[in-house]
Amino acid sequence: MVPYKYSSNRDVCIIVGIRHAECIGNLLDSDNAARRKEPNHLFELTLKGVRQAKKASKTLTKLGFHKFDGVYASTYLRSPETLRHMGFTDFVEDSRIRERESGIYHHMSRRDIGLLYPDQEVSNERNGWYHNRPIGGESGPDVEMRNRSFMTEVGMRHLGKAVLFCGHGNQMLFLEKIALNLRYQEVEQLHSQGPTPNCAITIYEFRPHFELRILLNKYAPGSNKKSDTRHA
Repeated sequence: MVPYKYSSNRDVCIIVGIRHAECIGNLLDSDNAARRKEPNHLFELTLKGVRQAKKASKTLTKLGFHKFDGVYASTYLRSPETLRHMGFTDFVEDSRIRERESGIYHHMSRRDIGLLYPDQEVSNERNGWYHNRPIGGESGPDVEMRNRSFMTEVGMRHLGKAVLFCGHGNQMLFLEKIALNLRYQEVEQLHSQGPTPNCAITIYEFRPHFELRILLNKYAPGSNKKSDTRHA
């Protein structure tokens, strides 16, 4: 039995978010990922990721979604690749749902950062994961602002319809903070518990004036992590 079944409502927009399928970067620690020839935004899906994406398409059908009024991908390759393997060929690329930019942490090892930018480790420890903004990167509030912009524009544009976006683990974690009105300490705690499963599905209900709540959170059949139905 599925935990949710979609039905349209002219007063709301149902926004379905799915984390991208497994990519090469998900198999590496930060140092090994930084050593790769290709940049983080060009990491491709693994064969397991391709299978995850195809399974996710069937899961959406079981949840009652047979077509979407709009489909959105981020500018990181693993997002549009996930959508293509889910069977979507017509989608809009939107940079606002890309992963949190980690700046130098995306292309330098921890050792090199410690040698060349020792103040960065101090800053990270002092400010914490949520507030810290590394060189060339973003803080948590930076990502929240673009999340709010994206959800407002998409929600109003597709009011009464259902839309789909393929996002990223940290990006969707900050969106969870907004929808559930979490404190930043709670977000840091969630982050410390490990990543959201690849292809986990979260369903949001958007109403005008930015009323946002979560109807189904991190639904990932077959994953060891449990989904929940917390509401904002």
